[in-house]
Amino acid sequence: MIRILTLILATILISNIAHAKCDLKYELGDPITKMENDFGGAFPSYIPGVITYPILSEDICPEQKLDNVMIEYKFIDDKLVAYNLFVLNDEQDDHSEKLILLNYTQKVYGEFETGNPITYRGYKIFEEGNDLIVYQKADGPEGITDEQLYISDKEHDYILMTHMEKMETETEAEYGDVTQ
Repeated sequence: MIRILTLILATILISNIAHAKCDLKYELGDPITKMENDFGGAFPSYIPGVITYPILSEDICPEQKLDNVMIEYKFIDDKLVAYNLFVLNDEQDDHSEKLILLNYTQKVYGEFETGNPITYRGYKIFEEGNDLIVYQKADGPEGITDEQLYISDKEHDYILMTHMEKMETETEAEYGDVTQ
């Protein structure tokens, strides 16, 4: 009898977790043509060699109610290498105060200490098997809260980071160290 109850409880728990996680529709490593077929051409990227598709979360996973959250799909060499969910904060509205992305992150990937969640600033790295997930909340330019959730795996994160390092090295070679 205890085994049956344990099995039922585990099934309910697993289905709740599966329902809580946003189905991002595309898998890491998928070719860009899948998104092109669904959404047309990509937007110009601020990072050379990286193609991005920013899509409102309501259009991808409305059941999660991730209001004012954008999902940015990042492609390198026409392959999906990462997802970046970020809160659409601006000078007038700090949607991070609603704790939507923080609560989603903790529900799906696990609880972590934030103290007062509204004033929390910091990051949490979740490494589960090959998956790499980073939640971050910081004060951005002009005091606008920068809150994001980066999702990738070790293989595709390596591709993205190698590309970013290459772009940084080329920029330094062309313009000198811009951090000084």
